[in-house]
Amino acid sequence: MKRCVYCGKEYPDDVTVCPVDQRPVKSESRLVPSLDKTAKKHRSGLEIRSHLAARPAAVKLAVGLLAFSSVMEVIRQLVAYHPQPSRDLHFIFSAVWATAVSLLILYFVFQGKNWARWLTLCMIILGTIWPFPSRYLLHFAFYIQVLIDCIAVVALFQRASSDWFKKAKNPAEAYTRAA
Repeated sequence: MKRCVYCGKEYPDDVTVCPVDQRPVKSESRLVPSLDKTAKKHRSGLEIRSHLAARPAAVKLAVGLLAFSSVMEVIRQLVAYHPQPSRDLHFIFSAVWATAVSLLILYFVFQGKNWARWLTLCMIILGTIWPFPSRYLLHFAFYIQVLIDCIAVVALFQRASSDWFKKAKNPAEAYTRAA
């Protein structure tokens, strides 16, 4: 058996060039790890791109729903906002800041960062529990937003999504298993 010096995929003895990356294949006894740092960077980039391309539809759905929910919250705040000169700057800063942080965390979820997925779960739980003690009558939009967030959390924690997030910790291992 021969193995590609670049991606590590095994081939029969009659193959001389890897069809995946056009690198030479060598017998396993003569296989020496490459010390070329640019090849390692390129390979890790290839591994990361292949991992991101394998993103489950549930993750895409969840991130889309959560982004929609964030935008819906900003619109709800703008509609409910009653202008007061002393609060204008504070309102704008807090709305922009909260939305920017939420969208940044969603970006990390979309990139496969497991910590961002768990942080999103915690933020949704706290955002759902927080308003209840303060007032008894909540707007209908709040319940719609909670429903959207719950659907997104279920999608983020499905088996396919969880497996994808686990593979994101070590994309090289996931790439060699798939190859």
